[in-house]
Parts: sequence; C-alpha cells; structure tokens
Amino acid sequence: YSFERLFDGCSNITNIGKIINARPNNMDTMFNYCNKLRYLPEFVNLNLSDMNNWINANFNNMFSNCYSLREIPEDFLKQLYGAMTRASYTLFSGGFYNCYVLDEIRGLNPKTGNITSNAFYSTFDYCYRLKDVIFAT
Repeated sequence: YSFERLFDGCSNITNIGKIINARPNNMDTMFNYCNKLRYLPEFVNLNLSDMNNWINANFNNMFSNCYSLREIPEDFLKQLYGAMTRASYTLFSGGFYNCYVLDEIRGLNPKTGNITSNAFYSTFDYCYRLKDVIFAT
C-alpha cells in the first residue's frame, strides 16, 4: 500500500504513536509539512519488501518541511536503506529540506553503484541546527 503523502500537510500533529505491521510500497512525502512533529512514530514490524517490487517506490521529500523534527532514528534509516533500490536512489533528494531544528543525522548510507542523478539535491537545505551528518561505513 502506498504511504505517499500519508501525513502530508498535517501541520498541527505533534505525535503519531506507533505504526504496526505496515507494508508500504511508497513513502514519498509521507511526513511533508508535519510542522509540529518532533519525533517520528515507532514503526513496529515495518516490512519494506514491497519497495523493491514497485517501479515508482521512493522516499523523496519524506521529512521535508518538518520544522520541529529533532531526530531521525538510525535504525529507521537502516530499514529504509535496506529497501532502497535503483528506483529509490532519490531518498536524499529534499529528504530533510526545511528541518530547522534537526540536530544530527546518523547512519546515512548511500548505496554504491551507478547513481545518475544528484542524490543529495536540496537534502539539507535550511537545516539550521544540523551539526553532524554521520555516514554509515
């Protein structure tokens, strides 16, 4: 099922809670404009196996315009990258755009191989408090 724009524009939401047994095939702009969301929901039994089967699966702008978002859990990023395919290399494109108070991102793991686009286009634009971006080894 597509999670594309699932919470897009939910500007007053502060807490989502748990998302249990989700099996999305697309997470594009899922949290876009969740202006007051400080922390991501807990994903319990998240299954991203369908991301490889869906030609348009991506994570573009997934966290863009989350002005109050404080952190992206490293284990969540690992799950996303495990599902990343060539079609979804644009995860980083606008990924954290306008995340004004995001302090640190740990575990970014761009896949190796032939990337033919600017995978980091506008990824960290307007992340004013971002002090560290730590890539996975």
